[in-house]
Amino acid sequence: MMPTMKSQLQEHYRARGLPLRCLARRLGVSRSSLYYRGRREGRDAEVSQQIQQVALAHPAWGYRSIGRVLERQGMRVNLKRVYRLYRGLKLQKPAPRRRRDRVNRDLCFQPTPAEGSNQVWAMDFVHDRTRGEGTFRILTVEDTHDRYAFPPLVAKHIGAEAVRDHLDALLVYGQPRVIRRDNGPEFRGVAVQGWMARRRIQDEPIPKGKPFFNGFIESFHATLRRECLNLEEFDTLAEARNRIEHWRCFYNEHRPHSALGGQTPIEKRRLAQGERPFPLGQQDTHIDNARRIY
Repeated sequence: MMPTMKSQLQEHYRARGLPLRCLARRLGVSRSSLYYRGRREGRDAEVSQQIQQVALAHPAWGYRSIGRVLERQGMRVNLKRVYRLYRGLKLQKPAPRRRRDRVNRDLCFQPTPAEGSNQVWAMDFVHDRTRGEGTFRILTVEDTHDRYAFPPLVAKHIGAEAVRDHLDALLVYGQPRVIRRDNGPEFRGVAVQGWMARRRIQDEPIPKGKPFFNGFIESFHATLRRECLNLEEFDTLAEARNRIEHWRCFYNEHRPHSALGGQTPIEKRRLAQGERPFPLGQQDTHIDNARRIY
């Protein structure tokens, strides 16, 4: 019998003058159970409040991400408890529709494994729009080993020369051995291919029509869209650049990654010997986790 139900019965029968001894005999329970008050509600109140705060700051997060954040804040909670309170607060999201992959996988293509930072970079485009200036493109580049997201290129039009110049600017973070990309004309252009050849960077195009071979960047795009692009409405391109960059800093520095064992990308990157997570002279960006930062 739940404590709330017992308390209601006690109040009901006490109002009618029935002793608890008679009540226990009628219900077939011991008197000690009628006097018992559970302590779970008091212990769960603080955790529920923290779950609500994190869920309010990051509406796209599920209970697993929230649980990892609470553990990083020093709270001793297990995933089952977080899930119970998360469902009790009615914060769960509808399950995504999963589509069957009808494309036969090309077994001849073997992606290069990344055993350390700056070995394999993945890049691709994602699109969005502003209210005042129309659609724009985002060139994203991510290290597949530590999931570190490099500064993106956000512009109305991005050609092969712009891709080349952006990749050249990212070399302050280190030079990769391999760059994995799809078969877009911007990546196949002479400017990008010549730049890779001069830098002796291996070009690794994935098979046509099979984006799952570039799954790291596809997963990053899904997170970017779910946690930033779908939650914001940009008025101008400058505003989009600013908010996307703020979210990227949060993603690298504060967002725990499940594939990294709950670490953030910058923590994973710092474990590599001789790697600089930031260009020389640049400091970590402080972002308050208690409020919405994008």
